[in-house]
Amino acid sequence: MDRYTERLVKGRPGSEARLTLGAGIFLILAACGLVVTGILVKAIIAAVALPVLVLGIYVIIYSMQLFQVEFEYLITNGDIEVSKIIAKKRRKVVREVRAEDITKMSSLAKDQARNDLDRADRRKVYDYTSGEEGEYYLVYEKVKGEECLYVLDLDEESVQLMKDILKSKYVK
Repeated sequence: MDRYTERLVKGRPGSEARLTLGAGIFLILAACGLVVTGILVKAIIAAVALPVLVLGIYVIIYSMQLFQVEFEYLITNGDIEVSKIIAKKRRKVVREVRAEDITKMSSLAKDQARNDLDRADRRKVYDYTSGEEGEYYLVYEKVKGEECLYVLDLDEESVQLMKDILKSKYVK
């Protein structure tokens, strides 16, 4: 029988959200500039301003959805699947970690885990949390000689499941 748990946590928007918002603002400002110069120069330039304005508004609305990010952790028999959910509409699996590839798991409250995170020069670090204060866990993975660290916001049920499955790999 499979052992299974899931958790949904609030996430941080990525850089694409800020870039898209900036592009939308730029398009609206460009449309306003075209209207001002169109009145003075020609009516044709003013006709271009309306589609640019509509596009700018659409881009801003789209970028606001990118700011609504959640992460879903599905843990099945120690395998961790992390999905990114945007605006409760789009879901994409961003990471799959197999239990046999996990080398260690520790609470981020431990000094060694914080040191490992600070000295992650040769490792890739993936943060799937909201970035707010809370109890986070660090999962170490090694696949094909490449080490990755994952910062996760796990609840007690998820931590207990991982402790039971990982046994000696869980650092107390």
